[in-house]
Parts: sequence; C-alpha cells; structure tokens
Amino acid sequence: MCTKARGYLNLLREYKPELVMFVGFIACGFLYHDMRAYMNAQTKALTEINMRLSNLEQHARK
Repeated sequence: MCTKARGYLNLLREYKPELVMFVGFIACGFLYHDMRAYMNAQTKALTEINMRLSNLEQHARK
C-alpha cells in the first residue's frame, strides 16, 4: 500500500503545475461570475434610483 501511495504522490508531484493552473482557472471563473452578478445588481439598483430621481424632477417641475 505504501508503494501505491508513493506512486500517487509522485504522479501528483509531476502534474502539480497543471493542477494548480486548473484550480486557478476555476477560481477565476467563480470570481468572474460573482463579480458579474454583483455588477448586474448594482446596475439594476442605479437604474432604479435614476428612474425615481427623474420622476421626482418631473413632479417638481409641475
């Protein structure tokens, strides 16, 4: 069993840069998706605020 573990660790050591790069790409994808959702929420909130301010300005002019 020890030889199997040693073989697995050697294989992992051999492909470590590729594994780190793959995990990094996945992390970047999650961060991009989260930031995009955050920006969409902010954009919706800002357009709603802009619309409310426009309505208030129109009512104030009357």
